[in-house]
Amino acid sequence: MKAIHPGRSAGRFCALGLLLGLVVGALGTWFLARGTPGGSDAEKARLEGELESLRGAKQEALAQLREMQGFSEAVFPVLVRGALQGREVLVVSEEGGDRGLEDAISGALDAAGAVRVGWVILGAKLGLTGAADREQLAEELGTRGTDPVQLWREWARSFASSLAAGREVTSLALPPFVQVRAGEGRRPGRDLALVLLGGPLPPGVLVSLVEELSRLGFPVVVGEGRGKGKTVAAVRGGVALPANVSTVDDLDTVMGKVALVWSLAELLSGRPGGNYGVGEGASGILPPPPEAARTAKP
Repeated sequence: MKAIHPGRSAGRFCALGLLLGLVVGALGTWFLARGTPGGSDAEKARLEGELESLRGAKQEALAQLREMQGFSEAVFPVLVRGALQGREVLVVSEEGGDRGLEDAISGALDAAGAVRVGWVILGAKLGLTGAADREQLAEELGTRGTDPVQLWREWARSFASSLAAGREVTSLALPPFVQVRAGEGRRPGRDLALVLLGGPLPPGVLVSLVEELSRLGFPVVVGEGRGKGKTVAAVRGGVALPANVSTVDDLDTVMGKVALVWSLAELLSGRPGGNYGVGEGASGILPPPPEAARTAKP
C-alpha cells in the first residue's frame, strides 16, 4: 500500500481553501469594477474574460476539494483500523449537542475496534442557571453550598470516584442532571478511556470533570467540532494540560476523527497527550500514528 501522509493532505485542503478565498475576493473586485461608472468597453471585456477564468478556477478547486474529501473518507477506516481493538471507551456528551457529530464519533470508535461501554448525557439542568436547579443538585450531592463551580466539582468528583470504584455505568445517572443512554450491566475496568464532547453547557462543567478524571488517572480526550463550543479552549487555557488528557478541536472533519482515535491510542499506551486540530492552542493536526495504523492494510 502506498504511504499515506495525513499532514500533506491537510496542507492541500488549506491550499485549496486559500485558492477559493482568492477566487471569491477576485469575484467581488470584478463586481465592484463592473458597477463603476465610466469603465471603457475594452476594460469591461477584459473583466468579463477574467471572470470566466475565475469561475473555471473556482469549479476546479471545488472539484478537487470534493475529490480529496472522498479520498479522506475512503482511507479513514485504514487509518484507524485496530487502533483501539478491545479497549473500553465511555462517551460523555451534552443534551442539545450535535447528534450528527455524536453519530460520527460512534462510527469512528467502532471502526477502531473500541468497546463502547456506555454513553452518558449531561442534561441542560446541569448548567445550573436557576436557583432551583442549584438547590436540587446540592441536595442530591449532600452538600450545603450552591455555588455552580463548587457544585460541578462535587458532582465531577462523585462521577470519577464511581468509575474508579468499578461501579456499573448506570450508577452515573443522576436525573434530571445526568442520564445514561447505554451501559446497563457494564462495569468498566481501570484501563477505561473517556471521550468528552463539548456542547451548549458552560465549559466549567466538563473542565471540572476533566480535572477529576485526570486526577484519578483516566485517559481523557476532550473534543468538539470547529466553532461548535468553548470547552476545548477552556481546557487548553488551564494552568497545564495533564499528561493523560488530549484535546481535538475539529471532530467534524475526517482528520479530527482520526486525531480522536489516535489520541486515545496514544494515551492508552502511556504516552502524554497533546492539543490537536486547527484551532488556537493546537500543537499539530494529528498525534503520532499508533502501531496498528502504521501497519494496517486495506
